Amino acid sequence: MASPRPASLRVASRGRTGGTGACNSNSVFSGLSSDIQNDLIKSIAQVIRDEIKSEINFAKFVSVIADETPDISHREQMSVIFRYLTKTGIEEICRGSIGRNAPTSRVTITYDSAPRHLRLWLGTNSRQTRKPSVMSKVVKTIVTSPHVYKPVGPYSQAVLAGKMLYVSGVLGLDEEARLVAGGAAAEARRALENLARVLEAGGSSLPAVVKTTVLLKDINTFPDVNKIYAEYFPKHCPARATYEVGKLPMDAAVEIEAIALSGVLGLDPEGHLAPCGAEGQTKKALENLVHILDAAGTSLDCVVKTTILLTNMHDFGLVNKVYRDYFPQNCPARATFQVGKLPLGASVEIEAIAVKGEVTVQETAPCPCSEAKN
Repeated sequence: MASPRPASLRVASRGRTGGTGACNSNSVFSGLSSDIQNDLIKSIAQVIRDEIKSEINFAKFVSVIADETPDISHREQMSVIFRYLTKTGIEEICRGSIGRNAPTSRVTITYDSAPRHLRLWLGTNSRQTRKPSVMSKVVKTIVTSPHVYKPVGPYSQAVLAGKMLYVSGVLGLDEEARLVAGGAAAEARRALENLARVLEAGGSSLPAVVKTTVLLKDINTFPDVNKIYAEYFPKHCPARATYEVGKLPMDAAVEIEAIALSGVLGLDPEGHLAPCGAEGQTKKALENLVHILDAAGTSLDCVVKTTILLTNMHDFGLVNKVYRDYFPQNCPARATFQVGKLPLGASVEIEAIAVKGEVTVQETAPCPCSEAKN
């Protein structure tokens, strides 16, 4: 009995295919019947399709490109291309031309079969409802000092956003917006005095400045300006950038802009210090803090850190007494120290860091803050 002829899976030159893509007698695989060959081709095609679908489903970014155009016989057909990102780079798969009258001409992308990032891109077609993002509330306060010249353009002297005070560039102008005489050094001095007044109006001060930018009409005036600058920032200087520019407004020689931290002072709505010294100012400062936290959608319960600045450490006991009324238990972390001066001649300034959201308090040990007397 003769042994059966082994089936060969050697790939030969491809012959014509029928309208459905099936093989005819000009075989792709020699030694097998056309039916078996067609089954093998369909199986391999299915494996390839599954592999492509798997890659697309795990891709972080996917795009689908569909283009419809008539062929030479005026028959409409559509090409579909999938382009997606893999670990090795961008892959592009062409679905091929789909005839308008062909059984497979209808292309449907369902939500369940689409990868996650494509589902988000489909938007309203998704079955899941995306929660709208919650924007944090930030109070934007326009700061103006009556002791500084009016802005020479459509801008504010400074803007307070949260605890950051952004000061526009200040020039060496007097209150009537006239350049002071004496060149770059004199203008630098006046500009820094104007800066100090704007900072004071925003509840801040020169020691609270974290960044300045010094613009010079002539870089050769740098040593003179630097000497004046050092008088206003003698130590713990803020970060700084200095460079020459083509021209400055009013033909000024110097312009200085700044970013500073702003604390909470014991001021009433009119900007006047609360009476009764450190005790009254502490109460008013904490009331102001409550209003600021409320505007930001949080509260005293969410405060995790405070810093109390005193001009006289002898007021520590009085300040602590008022402070306890606002933080009776589970007190935030705190630092208290004496400073040389505070804006507006205030005795107390309070800074705070708070979180936003639902707060659950846990203790590793009983907190002694409710028992402390000082």
